[in-house]
Amino acid sequence: MARKLNLQDSLKRFQEVYHGAENMRRKQLMERHSKRLPCERIPVYFSVPFDWSLMRVNLWMELLDCPLDVAAILRTTGEYPRELAEKVIAFQLEQRIFYIEKMPGDVPIRPAISTNFNILWVENHNKLNAIYDKVQYDLKTGDFHIEPFLNSEEDLERLELNEYRFDAALSQRRVALFTELTGGAFEIRDDIIGSGYLNKLGSPFEEACRSRGMMNLLMDMKDNPAFLHRLMKKLTGFCIRRAEEMNRKSGTRNFIANIGGDDVNCQMFSPDDYREFIFPYELECSKHGSDYNYHSCGSLTPIYKQIAELQNLSVIHISPWSDIRTAVDVFSGKPVTLQKCMDTQRDILNKDDTGMVAQIDEMRSAFGSAIVEVACHCETADAVAKTTRFVTLARERLRR
Repeated sequence: MARKLNLQDSLKRFQEVYHGAENMRRKQLMERHSKRLPCERIPVYFSVPFDWSLMRVNLWMELLDCPLDVAAILRTTGEYPRELAEKVIAFQLEQRIFYIEKMPGDVPIRPAISTNFNILWVENHNKLNAIYDKVQYDLKTGDFHIEPFLNSEEDLERLELNEYRFDAALSQRRVALFTELTGGAFEIRDDIIGSGYLNKLGSPFEEACRSRGMMNLLMDMKDNPAFLHRLMKKLTGFCIRRAEEMNRKSGTRNFIANIGGDDVNCQMFSPDDYREFIFPYELECSKHGSDYNYHSCGSLTPIYKQIAELQNLSVIHISPWSDIRTAVDVFSGKPVTLQKCMDTQRDILNKDDTGMVAQIDEMRSAFGSAIVEVACHCETADAVAKTTRFVTLARERLRR
């Protein structure tokens, strides 16, 4: 029988877990790691991400055996009835409790929660993105698809950055309600209003792929390079302008222009194409922020030397399709953390203990003295037990 959410019970249990020995151990390890001080071992972590995309909310409901009325949240159009807000808070607290009690790893939990369901809080689901208005949106999965619409020089000339949308009064009401219900003991993030998908842009190349389409861009690299440079230059200006606007209107300095993205993938184009059409615009964006996490789930191996020239880098994602030894060689001696991410199916589910240990030991030999962390992400409940085993083995064998 599914559990019912009770805010007061969840608040009490969260405080016990948050102040407990396991979370304190994680906190101390990751504080040393973030300061790039010597640690007893390489941090390893495993999680089902806390973000509020519908696919992951459904997964968390299965893991927690705890229902949540997503349809009711979709109907809120920004305002939370008190009872529903209590359930949204309790659900997030149960996520974090589960993370410490059931997911071995080294990343601690923090007293911070969000008011929103990420892209799900959108009053008009056809007004999702800052540049484009037409979106194919699937409420069952949370997926959205933007049909490419830049098909000519005239389309590029007409491309404009949509108005910045920020309802300060609504944001204050949401934060005030969540603050009251948690007794002022939590940092309350109100991401969607001001900083979410209504306003935020990806990197210039991500936006180019969405608005022009990947296949068209690949052909532009060969047949129409001048057009592609004009598009990238315009989108770079949009990204920087929007980041500055978000900083100014939100009164914070948390929002930065984006670089990287899964579309940066040398399985799709050549390193020369990256250097000509993508790198100059990432470099310009990198001058307008700090602590960048360069993320791509594609292959970055041939372009690590160029990525290392970007400014304000903090973390480099080493995907399962990128070579860790090359990354170690390129970033050795730089104040950058290498986040080695495992492929759940190939590296974990398809291996027994002997295979996982062999892979962990091979990685360890490649790490040398580089600043490294190992990440495992899981998208299905069936993968939790095996991934838990991998993390347990990795924690034992990745000692310094």
